[in-house]
Amino acid sequence: MKRIVSLTLALVMLIIPMAVFADSVVSEDMQRVLLIVKSKVSVPAELSEFSGHVTTGKDRKTYTFEWNDKEYNKSMSVSCDEQGRINSYYNYSVGNSEKKLSTVSKQEIIDFAHTFLKQTIPEAFENEEDKLIYDESTYNARGNLRYSLEFKRYRNHLMVKDNSASITLSITDDKIHVRNMSVNFEYDASFEEETQDIENFSEKYKEAFPLELIYCDEYNYEKTASGMPEVKPMLIYRIKDGNAGYISMTSGEVIEEDTEQIIFKEENSLTADSAGGSSANKEMLTQQELAELSAVEGLLSIETIEKSIRSLPYISLTSGMKLSSSRLSKNERGEYLYVLEYRDSDKASGEYFSTVVNANSGKIIRLSARTNRDAASDVNLTEKQKSAANEKMLKFIQKVCGEEFKQTQKQSSDCYGAYINDFYVRMVNGIKYVDNGISLNFDAKNNIVQSFSVTFTDGDFADASSAVDEASAYDKILEYSPITQMYIKCGGKYVKAATLKHRNVTLDAISGDVREMYTGDNPAFSYRDIRGHWVEDAATKLSEIQIGLDGEYLNPDSAINQEKLLRLLASGIWGKYYHSYSTEELYDSLIGQKILTEGEKAPDSAVKRSDAFVYLIRFAQLEKIAKLQNTYKIEYADSNLLPAENLGYCAILSGLGVICGDGGYLRPADNLSAAEAIVMLYRYLLTF
Repeated sequence: MKRIVSLTLALVMLIIPMAVFADSVVSEDMQRVLLIVKSKVSVPAELSEFSGHVTTGKDRKTYTFEWNDKEYNKSMSVSCDEQGRINSYYNYSVGNSEKKLSTVSKQEIIDFAHTFLKQTIPEAFENEEDKLIYDESTYNARGNLRYSLEFKRYRNHLMVKDNSASITLSITDDKIHVRNMSVNFEYDASFEEETQDIENFSEKYKEAFPLELIYCDEYNYEKTASGMPEVKPMLIYRIKDGNAGYISMTSGEVIEEDTEQIIFKEENSLTADSAGGSSANKEMLTQQELAELSAVEGLLSIETIEKSIRSLPYISLTSGMKLSSSRLSKNERGEYLYVLEYRDSDKASGEYFSTVVNANSGKIIRLSARTNRDAASDVNLTEKQKSAANEKMLKFIQKVCGEEFKQTQKQSSDCYGAYINDFYVRMVNGIKYVDNGISLNFDAKNNIVQSFSVTFTDGDFADASSAVDEASAYDKILEYSPITQMYIKCGGKYVKAATLKHRNVTLDAISGDVREMYTGDNPAFSYRDIRGHWVEDAATKLSEIQIGLDGEYLNPDSAINQEKLLRLLASGIWGKYYHSYSTEELYDSLIGQKILTEGEKAPDSAVKRSDAFVYLIRFAQLEKIAKLQNTYKIEYADSNLLPAENLGYCAILSGLGVICGDGGYLRPADNLSAAEAIVMLYRYLLTF
């Protein structure tokens, strides 16, 4: 193997002109690494402009090579270590396809990715007992012509945590291209192979990581009267503190995974969106409307609220900072919230202050500040200074939200330099409400509140006495998420450890239903009733790009209702996220984008074929052309049954091959079947 690589490098050196580097020692080293890289990846001839640099870290060097065309419109870059082992690859020299759907199969995509990885990172496949293996659950069709998937490292059939390669592919003119690749494979890692049989392992895990009963936020995405998702408290069981930890398979003791030390955490600046809900759902008002609401609805004026804020202790809203913007929005409870932003009149100072305030009560919901005071990160506070700072923090909290503060208990307190961050969790019926509480970040050096937020959700709280018992809850969680083994890094080497297979599992304490959080949005559609049916090929191809209709059975010859058809078309043409929209969200979007009118809304009704043609032409934004008079002609045995106003819609789709009739008949008045809907969308995506 080494002889082959040496020969390959020698040949590459003969045909590749050497890039010129400033330092001769670095030049030789970089040329050596560059030759290894170019033996693994192909650089398009049009990318003639080259640059390279090396970054030196604590214990390693990273080499980065970049190629561009002369206009710098296309580029490719590769990063690797000193041995030429590639850790990232980006290629932006491939054009976009005009088609919406390719004929390339899912298996061809997976095989292409596997071949590319074996070519570019062969080191991760050299050992049959320790290599990257494709993980089916990570397959994600991002749009119809872009795909992402992940290969995870397995050693002796056990997954090595946080070692993987992710790859994104795009398809242009039915040819597969790699857009980017990211690799995290610790080649020189040390592994502990010894294990012991541990009796009653499930009981040991339960003892080490007990459940806790908590309240958390539950979102109801069906539209409410305010147009916002409803938020209410929900009683659940989860692993204590949400920490599904690890037990050593050697000692049977709890072990901690190695983590990198976080030096600093960047705080998000406050924006209008942080007042609650998405910006698309907010009611934004003009200054004139604000003034009217203030006078008519009894909202507090901005001047009154500002005066109250400026009177608070430890606030950085100085006299030089002026109101730069104000907005009014509604939260999920229909309450009006002011979003106020202040900046220093001296724009060069960069000082900033923002806050969200209840417009009726004047209560501060959250605030954030940026100042030019001396940095507090390099200060080590004495215990006396910490105690003094804590008194100031309590004074601020009691002034701003004293009643809410009475319902909390301190959950955590972190100190970095002179920055202190405290979180007080809300307690209800003696149970933690983990999504409710008070957070305060304080600069103890300059006596300034850096950020503050308070979240208290109204609603009915389930009685804990009605909850399923803890033992049954844990058994259900383990049934859904059994204990599995994997390698984790602990003490600088990889050791065998046991943990839950799914680490974000909770259980509804009242219904006893298991819930898995943060599972992502990668729907898979597979039907048990299409084998041998004429819809099979189209349905299978759409399922490979995660587009389809819910359920194990397609019922291909049954009529499809309007909501299912429109959801199918929207998710296939606009994006998969439409599949998860509520009924009202779906129709609000479709009506807003003129796919149908309010009067045409009939979610549960069957759809006539001629109406389906109209919807599809509207999705294609061709309705203006379809309405042209004395322009179109179609030849079907029953074309006389097509409404005259729908002639253009049918003619365009027929001419493009999206619809082709049935034995010379169009059947415009018949109900559209699920199979016909699938095939119609499939042909549309192949055509447009």
